[in-house]
Amino acid sequence: MFSIEIIRERVTYVTLMCPTDYDIHLFHEGQSFESYGFLGAHIQEQDGLIGTNFCVWAPKAKGVNVVGDFNGWFGQNHQMAKINEEGIWSIFIPHLVA
Repeated sequence: MFSIEIIRERVTYVTLMCPTDYDIHLFHEGQSFESYGFLGAHIQEQDGLIGTNFCVWAPKAKGVNVVGDFNGWFGQNHQMAKINEEGIWSIFIPHLVA
């Protein structure tokens, strides 16, 4: 599942699939020895679109944006969604691959 939001004539896909509640539980216990599998940037397919999923832990952040050459270093086009109260933020950006 994801939501689609039009921002400045660009389509941003916000994913709600990363990570699981169990992954978060283990992460906060210090027992998640494979958090690299859900945190960071990962190329994947969602609903037939290839792109990159970004997922970070930023518990004190008020907002998190993805910036780079691909968006002219203008992060407002790719604002991450806070997917839980523990401060996990995520976004899927279609067509963004290495």
